[in-house]
Amino acid sequence: MSRFAVLVWLCLQPLISQTGAFAQGHPPSQVILEGQEAIYHLQYDKAGEIFTKTRNDYPSSPVGYGMLSILAWNQLLFESSNFALDDYSTPSPFVKARTRKPIAPATRRFHQANDALLAKCEELLNRDPNDVRALYFQGLGYENLAAEALVISKDDRAASSYGRRAKRIHERVLELDRNLVDAKVSLAAYDFAADNLPWSLRLFAFLLGIRGDEQRAFQRLREVAEKGEYRRYDAWLLLGLVKAWKGKREYAAEAVDVFEILRRKFPENFLLDLNLAAMYEKNDPRSALKLYESLLAALPSKAKGLEPGEVWWRMGRCNYRLR
Repeated sequence: MSRFAVLVWLCLQPLISQTGAFAQGHPPSQVILEGQEAIYHLQYDKAGEIFTKTRNDYPSSPVGYGMLSILAWNQLLFESSNFALDDYSTPSPFVKARTRKPIAPATRRFHQANDALLAKCEELLNRDPNDVRALYFQGLGYENLAAEALVISKDDRAASSYGRRAKRIHERVLELDRNLVDAKVSLAAYDFAADNLPWSLRLFAFLLGIRGDEQRAFQRLREVAEKGEYRRYDAWLLLGLVKAWKGKREYAAEAVDVFEILRRKFPENFLLDLNLAAMYEKNDPRSALKLYESLLAALPSKAKGLEPGEVWWRMGRCNYRLR
């Protein structure tokens, strides 16, 4: 090799090394956080651009695939009109009618994104069974399927099966890397669900060795909210939702605080307004009414996809409680 060739090689080596790392490594945390924030700003197109570029720039990483599956899940929730907390807790005919909205295209996109994620993780795990990020995102894929089965398909048995599988995988992730705290979201979901089983099922669950811990669930979600790389805002949202669902006064106050934090961070996200108002309705309908009135005044610029009639209906519910 000539001296000139050696000099060129030495000059280009750092660039070659960086290019290789770029293709084989994982995307920077800041890029992933930017995409997550775009989701919570309801800027789904922007989030799609960020995560698609991430997948293309880092083809050997499961991260882009995983974030695209998270995006597809959020879009499916939006398209299905599951806008507020009471959609999951009240069996009113009004809610049932809206959950029959045609969502086949969004459901198909979700499954395509999630299938692509699981296929990528399987490919990576065939090469290295201890690839911790591939394991984490494989667990996330099953976590997504559990959420879809519970909220959209209404298949409790499938939701339980997928949820248990996600839990087993994420326990393995934390054995390999305790700092990948995002894996604790599925463990928190399991802890909370197992600790809030109907009394008629608790003895059966005890005999099967199923244990839950509500407080540990809250602690795990808060840890992900503070330190997570892939599910930071999801953890904040889940923490607020499960505390509100409990219905205890002290939990309700904490849930309100969580949603106020999120609303300040994402002021254009009307879904947060709806959820917070739904929390207020039981104990503070006057505050709920103020939120609905401000939201109604901002339609349609702030809340595309939200019909004025829905807000009026909720305002009527508040006025009835104030009588």
